[in-house]
Amino acid sequence: MYSIMENKKYEFTIKKSKFISYIFRIDKKEEIASHIKQLKNQYKDASHCCYAYIFHNDMKASDDNEPNKTAGAPILDVLKKHELNYVLCVVIRYFGGIKLGPGGLIRAYSSSCKEVIKNNIVELEEGYLVEVNTTYDKQKILEHRIPQKNIVQKDYKENIKLIIKANKELLNKLDENHIPYHIKENINIEKSS
Repeated sequence: MYSIMENKKYEFTIKKSKFISYIFRIDKKEEIASHIKQLKNQYKDASHCCYAYIFHNDMKASDDNEPNKTAGAPILDVLKKHELNYVLCVVIRYFGGIKLGPGGLIRAYSSSCKEVIKNNIVELEEGYLVEVNTTYDKQKILEHRIPQKNIVQKDYKENIKLIIKANKELLNKLDENHIPYHIKENINIEKSS
């Protein structure tokens, strides 16, 4: 399973129609509606705001008044071909006055999606959102065992409290070093290289 490394934007023009594509990594399903609403507000004067998403086992595509299956479906096809999950791709179109026809629309929306995910794909693995609570004498061990990119939140008061993203290998390292932790939830994380 794959997702994207970071949210990105891409723009191009074809036959005077401007296409602006966005790709978002989605952690919670509620984010989908929020991103779509925000973009529709930002681009109120756009002709179309088409999208597709894949979130866990759920997927949906919207043509937003483009001819049936010429916008959302091609976007969704690109996401599926790249085996992406936990993603939303939105493509905004400003109509330039020249009709592209069904084939032209399918190519334009597919290209918009392909370009915005280019060089932005990462493999995912099963992981956990973990709370680590320990004393300051374990600080050096934590700094050597937990990559900085895995730390979601830090709190240094009486004890050290971290919220981290961890795979099974990292949990084993915490166990080996007798560092107490609590699994808050199961999540998908970027696969370690």
